[in-house]
Amino acid sequence: ELKECFPKCRITIASSDTPQAIEDVCNNLTDMSITLAPEGIHKCTFLPLFQDELQLITASQHPWAASGSAKREEIQEETFILYSRGSYTFRTIQEYFRDQNVEIDRIIELGSTEAIKELVKTGMGVGILPTWIARSELDANELTSLPLGPKKLYRHWGISYQKGRKLNPIEETFVRLCESTIETMGLSRAVP
Repeated sequence: ELKECFPKCRITIASSDTPQAIEDVCNNLTDMSITLAPEGIHKCTFLPLFQDELQLITASQHPWAASGSAKREEIQEETFILYSRGSYTFRTIQEYFRDQNVEIDRIIELGSTEAIKELVKTGMGVGILPTWIARSELDANELTSLPLGPKKLYRHWGISYQKGRKLNPIEETFVRLCESTIETMGLSRAVP
């Protein structure tokens, strides 16, 4: 849709984890980036878009799927298939369980949410993902989502760009298209 609005605009899409994406924005290597909220103070502006909730994702035949929950002692014995160790998400999950006094040390680390879902479907372990990433698998009953624990764990997503820079018309349109897509996907815009 952005390309239709600005046919002469050259759009390049690159994939990277939030720390690298923010560094690229701060170093003027990338104009804008969809990222998790940056940690600490950065030389970039963060426009909040939406929040998501991380949940346990299991194969439909997993015992937790039948019971609808996971007990603390079961969590400590489970293998977790998690996104990249260097990511904000991995650190956030570690901090969450540390705060709950739960030890998770059996971890398979992958750099792809698609690969995580596929391994979870085979029963190799349990994933921790937001439901919007696994919506089609959840709808097809290939996967099941469960609360992470007694306390919810949210991530905050937005658009990062270099601080002090005024957005051009193409970038403003991109922001509006992102906001429209968030509404279409039914994601919560309730962010700090």
